[in-house]
Amino acid sequence: MSYLKKASVHKNYRINHGHQLLGTPGGPHLKPIAGFVFGYAPELIDTSGAQVALMPIPSDLPEIPNQIFDAPLAGENIVFTDERMLMKCVMPQGVVPPGQVVNHNLTGIVDTDGALMFMALDFRTELTAEDPFEVNLYLDMPEVIYGGDE
Repeated sequence: MSYLKKASVHKNYRINHGHQLLGTPGGPHLKPIAGFVFGYAPELIDTSGAQVALMPIPSDLPEIPNQIFDAPLAGENIVFTDERMLMKCVMPQGVVPPGQVVNHNLTGIVDTDGALMFMALDFRTELTAEDPFEVNLYLDMPEVIYGGDE
């Protein structure tokens, strides 16, 4: 399975590291991206209405809840274009123990200090031992630098 999802900058990261997001005379820069985390936050899926909906990600979320997998994000899996950053997050086949099913709906990108930088939320996906899983996140660079929807 493979998904393309728009990520957003974690509000606490923007507040705590805004000087880095706004850049220096050399231009905008970020702390180095260290890795990604897959997790599951069922409280961010609203099933109370006629249609299932995604809730806003809380701005004070300290980490990705119910973590199911984390890994370094290798340089070849981060691509910059003129206005966009793309990040390829891959969980190989066989990570989930045989006979078990785990749920995923939240992907986070962390910096070298372990701080949550970017997140993307989706509806629940069930993963098994037979499933390799890939989430391709994209982030519009103006949002990183100047802010955006929280």
